[in-house]
Amino acid sequence: MTPIRRILVPIDFSEGSEDALLAAMGLAAKLDAKIAVLHVHEAPTFMGPELETEPPLATQPLIEMEREITERLKMRLELFIRKVTNQEIPDLEIYERAGEPSKAIVEAAKDVNTDLIVMGTHGRTGLKHFVLGSVAERVVRHAPCPVLTVRLGERQAAA
Repeated sequence: MTPIRRILVPIDFSEGSEDALLAAMGLAAKLDAKIAVLHVHEAPTFMGPELETEPPLATQPLIEMEREITERLKMRLELFIRKVTNQEIPDLEIYERAGEPSKAIVEAAKDVNTDLIVMGTHGRTGLKHFVLGSVAERVVRHAPCPVLTVRLGERQAAA
């Protein structure tokens, strides 16, 4: 088995993300691994797909708006990490991407040479799961590495 040196934790600011980050930090401490945190946001539809790549077709105001969104998300992500870990930003790599979440997570895992993805699940079942699908399920199917899913509430159950 390949040693786990880098763990990717997708964050959507949910309680499930909190549980996944804490689980990943526990694993990273035991395995002497680095953690990369990723937040994926979907660009507003009026911005068009060109902002997910290079911006030659985008106008300057839209580019500036995307930069502002990115900066605000990064600040929110840092606050989230501080709240969950009770630390001033711990030794984590922080990434932000625009796009469809499951695809962006899989691509980020490839780009940063991830050995393991640890992500929360929302626990949807039945019709909600059928209609909304599952980002975690799509990541499990397409990821270039193993994926550990942490069910919402596992932290409380383990305590």
